[in-house]
Amino acid sequence: GVPQARYRETARSAWGDIELAGRHLEVPMVAVTGTNGKSTTVRLIEALFRAGGRRAQAAGNVGTPVLSLVGAPLDVAVLEVSSFQLEATEDFRPHVSVILNITPDHLDRHGDLRGYITAKQRLLVNQKPEDVAVLSCDDDTVRAMAEHTHAEVVGFSVRGEPDTGSGRRAAWIDTGAAVLRDGDQLARIDLTGCALSGAHNQENVLAALTAIWVAGVDPYAAAPALADFSPLPHRSELISDALGLQWIDDSKATNPGAAIRALESLPGRVIWIAGGRGKGLSFETLADRAAVSTIRALLIGESAEEIEKALRDRVPCERAPDLEAAV
Repeated sequence: GVPQARYRETARSAWGDIELAGRHLEVPMVAVTGTNGKSTTVRLIEALFRAGGRRAQAAGNVGTPVLSLVGAPLDVAVLEVSSFQLEATEDFRPHVSVILNITPDHLDRHGDLRGYITAKQRLLVNQKPEDVAVLSCDDDTVRAMAEHTHAEVVGFSVRGEPDTGSGRRAAWIDTGAAVLRDGDQLARIDLTGCALSGAHNQENVLAALTAIWVAGVDPYAAAPALADFSPLPHRSELISDALGLQWIDDSKATNPGAAIRALESLPGRVIWIAGGRGKGLSFETLADRAAVSTIRALLIGESAEEIEKALRDRVPCERAPDLEAAV
């Protein structure tokens, strides 16, 4: 987590745990990054691999230290990698890379959006033609990253069949199913029994299915894991349905893009607790979305004043001294 600025001028080389583990893991690595949805996607990939008969373990930014996988009895390592971790890589080369989306985040660390994108892009730069880069076609920034890898690019889209060129593998959502195309052959995975709901989770599920498919797992054999998968804590997690209200914990939404996705998934009127540390990000787009369905905002933390200014006169706001008081 040490910023490059502190060692760039004096360190000839600097490795983080991802780089060190990548040099010693003797199994293929599937690595996932993006601004939002990384942990859910990584855990989905782990579950799908296991359902498909592969010994898989998730590690990295998801919580388990990646170095603990070295020497473990595994068939595949599934890694969540953050922009902070990717900064401290040199030759890190996953067999399958997955990039979900890019929206502004951690600008207080990377300086600007270009610095943040450059850090994320490091996931691709060492891949070779026999590797695969699974990239979102719904995100212009991610789609453009195809120019920065030698790997086979497999595009995915929740908006319908992507225009990736004839003969290329691709994946998309079509009327409640994930479609995986390899040449003239299509696999169609019914998603109606999937335990995850919301448009943002469609992206996560599609990316996870695509990742295990390009890694050689039969998607039909793995798909039953989707019905058994439990949503991760603090991600649009329903805590209680009482007093005529649904109480939802979405405290892992630590940037505007994630909060926008959560608000989009909520029908009806919302009482919204928001705040925390701004990380140098703009709240204007988030405020525009909040104004659609929010009937009152309870604001906490360092960025309370900035969010209140963004909401202006569109949403009634009230300051609270802390989260407990807001609840």
